[in-house]
Amino acid sequence: MKNTLDPTRWAQIESLPLPTGVGNLDQGLCAMARIGYALTGEVTDAPPCIAPTIRSYMISLNDSLPSDMRQKIGTREIAQLALDADSSPEAEQRRAFLCANQAVRVSAVAALRSVGLNEQAQKLADLDPIVDKETALKAKDAADAAYAGAAARAADAADAADAAARAAARAAAARASSWQDAIDFLNVLFAA
Repeated sequence: MKNTLDPTRWAQIESLPLPTGVGNLDQGLCAMARIGYALTGEVTDAPPCIAPTIRSYMISLNDSLPSDMRQKIGTREIAQLALDADSSPEAEQRRAFLCANQAVRVSAVAALRSVGLNEQAQKLADLDPIVDKETALKAKDAADAAYAGAAARAADAADAADAAARAAARAAAARASSWQDAIDFLNVLFAA
């Protein structure tokens, strides 16, 4: 049986903004609470039938995005894709590896590069895609080594303030495209 969003309940919340946190019916609901409300009539960010990996990613994304970007994940189309996504154990396993790959080979690489740790970043970028337990364990070892390198660099107090200022500036400049990348990654999870 296909899960269906109640059109009357959806219309009630559709024009309200998406807040961080769950929200409420007067001021707006987060992306996951919109699905929960339209599906069950209850304000909950744990609606039934949503694959756990998709739920976790959407909640994290909702709470991290700037307000203008956040509105992009609260559409009826995104809600229906989340409801229709395969929630089998096999699909969840694929999503877990996709998320690990995104975290290590994309997000961590960008974070390391933003603070000038290009060598550590390149080691992570050069890893094989994380698709199974073996590649996940290799990525964990490489990420641990990169973290150790970053910690050693942070210990150099003379560079800390300057490096932090440069990193903040680079991160701010890169943020707009990476937020869209984070939203686009939802489609990868839906398809897994």
